[in-house]
Amino acid sequence: MSTIVRIRVAVTLLIVIAVGALGGQPSAARGASVLAAQASGHWVAQDSMTASTMHGIACPSATVCYASAAQGIIVGTTNGGRTWNSLLSGVDAGVWAISCPSAGRCIAGSESSFHILLTRDGGRTWDLAYQPPLTSNDQFDSDGTNNYYFRGMYGATCATASTCFIVGTIGHIFRTADGGAHWSIQAGEYGQATQASGTSRQSIMSDVSCLSASVCYAVGFICNCSVPYHVLTAGAIAVSTDGGRSWRSRTVANVIQSVNCLDVRTCVAVGLNGVILRTTDGGRTWPSVSNPLSGGKRTLSQVICMGGSCRAVGDKGSVLLSTDGGQSWGSERVPTTADLDVIACPRANLCYIGGNGGVILKGS
Repeated sequence: MSTIVRIRVAVTLLIVIAVGALGGQPSAARGASVLAAQASGHWVAQDSMTASTMHGIACPSATVCYASAAQGIIVGTTNGGRTWNSLLSGVDAGVWAISCPSAGRCIAGSESSFHILLTRDGGRTWDLAYQPPLTSNDQFDSDGTNNYYFRGMYGATCATASTCFIVGTIGHIFRTADGGAHWSIQAGEYGQATQASGTSRQSIMSDVSCLSASVCYAVGFICNCSVPYHVLTAGAIAVSTDGGRSWRSRTVANVIQSVNCLDVRTCVAVGLNGVILRTTDGGRTWPSVSNPLSGGKRTLSQVICMGGSCRAVGDKGSVLLSTDGGQSWGSERVPTTADLDVIACPRANLCYIGGNGGVILKGS
């Protein structure tokens, strides 16, 4: 089992020649019950009211958070996580991408069906805001078997109250300028939409981070998506300085899962085998940074930066903390060994983490 690692954006089992098979085993227990009894450090477990693996989390305030999971599950809290309640998304596919510009308004993106969802009432109801056409040849495997691999939307961010982005398969980058009511394709291969330079039909965009309505970074990986093997070949990083209308893209050797930025020129990216990359020149170069857990080859699923601090989460309860803007990292103890997939920090000293088997942690 040492060759098995999880890729956050994989919606199907990947059989990977170079890095092993990618998969995930959801727990049969609810979030709080799968955790160790003792709490370590400043992290405590919360009952998410679901056993589904958390794919996305967004916290527009210190007390209001939303977490999205498999099978269309979305849970929310309005009291800082003391209680989490189920919210009906209206879809039965996994909801991966979620971002909330305010406590009452959130956008979310699903796998399989390419639904973009919008709530205006704090998650009580979710409307289908956008669904691209599914008849395009870009929706089919290259061998023509019509199997929908890697089909979905995996990362979301709102740069302002009205400008949001969602990224997903085949290099797609979707943009709204009215808070989620209407969407356009900024990159990808639907119809005649211009594709981000440097991406391909086989590029999977897994995360996006915007410092303003104009400056955004999107990351992911390149794969050979032909059956029976789906081989990860490289990472993808794209930068836009004009609000997503055009993207400057490049490939890197490492498979990238997540990106987050401290300012318009300084960002941190994390990914497969515990890789940590950092740019200080607006995405032109991405030198690697030492990972204190690199010996375990633990995949890092998501990173978030606020103020001068960054945190990254990943496999087997991995939580890393940097207090110098991502230049150096130390590991934190948390009361779980579950794989951790997502993190949101409404304040620099307050974060929520979601992971396998419905795990939700709150800490500082």
